[in-house]
Amino acid sequence: MKERVRAVLLTENNTMLAIRRNRPGIPVYWVLPGGGVEPSDESRETALH
Repeated sequence: MKERVRAVLLTENNTMLAIRRNRPGIPVYWVLPGGGVEPSDESRETALH
């Protein structure tokens, strides 16, 4: 299974950034920003950037 990272991002107004996912055949759901860690990434933090 691929290693993944996520981030909790807060705005200046103390709201949280989330992504609304709409996929055919699946109920709408929310995720935090992030993604997969590649072998070339120096760290998990680097993968988030």
